[in-house]
Amino acid sequence: MTAHHIELSKINSKHHSPTTQKLVKPKLDPQSYLKLLVWNSRSINNKCADMMCFLQDNTVDVAFITETWLTDHSNATTADIKSYGYTILHEHRADTKGGGAGLLFKSSLQYNPVNLRVNDVSTFEYSSAALTCSVDMKILLIAIYRTGPILKKFFEELDILLGAASVKSDYMLVGGDFNIHVESVSDFSAELEKVAASYGLCQSIDQPTHINGGTIDLLFDNSNILDCSTIQVKSDFTLSDHYPILCSTKNIQVNLKKPKVISMRDLKTINKDLLSNDILNVVSNFELHDQFNDSCSEFFSKLHGTLDHHAPLVQKTISFAAHAPWFDSEYKNQRKLRRKAEKNKNRSLYHKTLFE
Repeated sequence: MTAHHIELSKINSKHHSPTTQKLVKPKLDPQSYLKLLVWNSRSINNKCADMMCFLQDNTVDVAFITETWLTDHSNATTADIKSYGYTILHEHRADTKGGGAGLLFKSSLQYNPVNLRVNDVSTFEYSSAALTCSVDMKILLIAIYRTGPILKKFFEELDILLGAASVKSDYMLVGGDFNIHVESVSDFSAELEKVAASYGLCQSIDQPTHINGGTIDLLFDNSNILDCSTIQVKSDFTLSDHYPILCSTKNIQVNLKKPKVISMRDLKTINKDLLSNDILNVVSNFELHDQFNDSCSEFFSKLHGTLDHHAPLVQKTISFAAHAPWFDSEYKNQRKLRRKAEKNKNRSLYHKTLFE
């Protein structure tokens, strides 16, 4: 076999997949603030698309979502969230409907789940994560949902949770539906303020957050990083009996992952006949050098130049995503079931034709 046929076979073997070089390591791109959302959704299962469009329209980076009504960690709703460029970290009720607390992040943000090791909580639900803003700044985020009668035990358990959280980070934001009215002074609101203040947390929402009035969806900050002038209670968004609350942080550096960049060749558009002729010309007109290594180097350099002429390297930017947003464990399991069903169907049709 000639060198012409060897080289051409190598190229043809890669015809159906682009030639790629090593992925460029994602770098960090600074952002000057975070856009936050606090909202009791009263189920995101039946309004996921509307919720995600709201997040995108308002350029929300992080959302504290309560009453998610999710029943497991991965399902069609969580897959839908990923398709909009967000990820969700949440705690759900495994045995009963309703409830749930979660944190939504833009996929470009760097965060990690945080185990506060406070497991025996019976008066509220929570989800926690650490958001990496810069090398020396991590913000601990906690979404809390409390419902039912206001018990003394709630404040005790909240105190334990905040105590565990306070040693994790100097920066802490706590948001969610506390179902405690803070628009007027009461024993409950005073006790909540006392527990929060003991960890340096200050509550920032002072407008009605429920359709029937009352400020019960709250946002606490222990390091004065919230810009309270940006707080908006969106009373015109009525997909729930609670209003979404938008707020931004003050100027802080937030490092974002840049999209991946790859180099590739479009081998599918190559004219095989022209490429074959050019490679044949290279082989026919090539003159050997005295040194074998020099001959190899020049020969492959000429072949590489020929390939560059027919399919030059181009750069392509790939939006940052951990993986295909719809390709999660639920999708894989459903695909296995579909294939099994197709096999059973085909087998049944085959046996049916034998007896017709």
